[in-house]
Amino acid sequence: MENTQIVRAFMKHLDEFMEDMLRVYPDNKDILRGKLYFNTIRKANPSKMVKAWKNNLAIPFEKELANINNETIELILSINYEKQIGVAKESLNVKDAASLVERMKDLLKVAREESEDNALKALTYIVNLCKISKLYN
Repeated sequence: MENTQIVRAFMKHLDEFMEDMLRVYPDNKDILRGKLYFNTIRKANPSKMVKAWKNNLAIPFEKELANINNETIELILSINYEKQIGVAKESLNVKDAASLVERMKDLLKVAREESEDNALKALTYIVNLCKISKLYN
């Protein structure tokens, strides 16, 4: 699979995730902020978003994201990402990488506050985005 196809698939899945979250929580500021954040990076350089997701979420937290369950959600929300994120080659800087992870955590928190089922669905989107990003070379 070519990188352009991977970027398109990643962005399409991210859009679906954001739209599903907004459908369930239409006025939530964290979700609206996340969508704005992701759209800003996307317009500037969509491949950078995929690389950042891969280098700062998918690879470093591969073990944590291997299982989709409530324990995984709590573990992800408890990790201090700013201490663990390093600047990967061709990735975002540390501040932006931490911001990327924080937006993802915000989405997961919103879903968890509403219901366990919604949180697991949000985590499934996140795991799928990690799997897609890992295909990028």
